[in-house]
Amino acid sequence: MTSFNLIDENWILVIDNDGDTKEISLKELFSNASNYKDLAGEMKTQDFAVLRILLAILQTVFSRFDADGISYEYLELDEDYRQLEDVEEDDLKDYKKDLKRTWKNLWKAGEFPYIVNEYFEKCHDRFFLFDDKYPFMQVSEDIIRNNTKNKKGTNISIKNINRTITESNNKISLFAGKDASSKNLTTEAEIARWLITYHGYTGTGDKTKFTDIDDKFTPSKGWLYDIGGIYFTGNNLFETLMLNLILVHPADFNANKQKPAWEYSPQENVNEDLSKSLVNNLSELYTRYSRAIYIDPDTDLDREFSFEVVKLLDLEH
Repeated sequence: MTSFNLIDENWILVIDNDGDTKEISLKELFSNASNYKDLAGEMKTQDFAVLRILLAILQTVFSRFDADGISYEYLELDEDYRQLEDVEEDDLKDYKKDLKRTWKNLWKAGEFPYIVNEYFEKCHDRFFLFDDKYPFMQVSEDIIRNNTKNKKGTNISIKNINRTITESNNKISLFAGKDASSKNLTTEAEIARWLITYHGYTGTGDKTKFTDIDDKFTPSKGWLYDIGGIYFTGNNLFETLMLNLILVHPADFNANKQKPAWEYSPQENVNEDLSKSLVNNLSELYTRYSRAIYIDPDTDLDREFSFEVVKLLDLEH
């Protein structure tokens, strides 16, 4: 089953300029970012993880298009707006100037141009929460079944990754935000928010790894679990996103094309996360998997929810 597309469905919690909290979609957020004061998820660590996904979208789009939605002349893009090659060294100086100009023009405009939603149209099939081929921030079932010792990953309950509960099957959380009868019941919107958060803050309590991984393998704990987080805030969500959008990177990373996880297949992401520990672009860093996560696309949310995970390689610090 394919359902709940994060571009169209409401799942991001925000507080608007009138002080009301609401759930909105990715399309709505980027169309009206200045109308919202801030992200307003279940906790600030969740907001930080979601913020990095939003930044990965902007980093990807505006590394390829200027503030008017026109692609930079020295980049080659395919029909889905994916960049085909890194920036050539001879073009790098001009590219950095154009990136600075793009940031300034976006800031002056006070809103994001339609090119963001046009990009969403090109990669719409990569943002389904439930999908058997390209599930968002997850892997397909065959990757788990064909590459683990018992043909399954470690089972994780929603109450374990919902950090307002954080309850394992062995230890009861006494002061949770839900009672015992509903701790493992959830919604699509909650799954989306906590799935992103789990990739950032994972821990090491799970046991399953892929069969071809040696004993010296160091699993990821989640990049945000390691580094914490600091970010700038503006007067509204548009300003906050812009103040943390690093189009011109201080290190020598500008020539490298942006590689957000959704532009690649589940198998490509797993291969990358098991073989490459050094990341050289921000979109890949912001969307790096900490676990190969499998969610049954036919999940019945009227029943208790859980998913399977397998360890992936830690990032080079």
